[in-house]
Amino acid sequence: MKRPTLSPIQIDRDFVSRWSRRYANTAKEEELLTNVGPAVARRGYYKMEELAQVGEWKSPRIRKRLAQNSAMDVEDITRLALAAPERLQHRVLGLLHGVRDPVASAALTIWAPDRHTVLDFRVTEALDRLNRLGALPETLPHEAGSLPDYVAYLECCRRIARRLNVGLRDLDRALWQWSKEGMPHGPKDEVRARGPRARRA
Repeated sequence: MKRPTLSPIQIDRDFVSRWSRRYANTAKEEELLTNVGPAVARRGYYKMEELAQVGEWKSPRIRKRLAQNSAMDVEDITRLALAAPERLQHRVLGLLHGVRDPVASAALTIWAPDRHTVLDFRVTEALDRLNRLGALPETLPHEAGSLPDYVAYLECCRRIARRLNVGLRDLDRALWQWSKEGMPHGPKDEVRARGPRARRA
């Protein structure tokens, strides 16, 4: 039996366009996507300072743990990771101090934003909420309060992006911002959400 729609919200190209526009790029993110990512793609590995920039963007609190890695380890491990089969790339990056799946996914996203996306609690929360509201047919199996497996998360986001004909970065930004603003799903909620735009840490 088809699940009834519980709210007027629809996740479509208009949803992604509207909410991704509300997402305010930080200077850190712009620098990473415009300069760092293409440099890493050309070279085939991250340098120490580039990985530190990714860490500052995704999770500044891991700064000291990332600093425990040697420059040689960063270059060698990221080279192995970027050349590895896709299902293993985030796991190889996890060999570095301070790099768990969310930061690994951020490094992969900066390197290849058309193929990867950032594993994030806010986006996971948004996907779960949209599914419960009946606005999203895709499901993301995971335990409550925990992040899903990155490969499953990536495939779920790719399916949505393909269905809506949108880019992974736009989808990520839209879902993150919608979650940040309280996940409004009705006209009154939309009005309350039209406050100052938040920036991603």
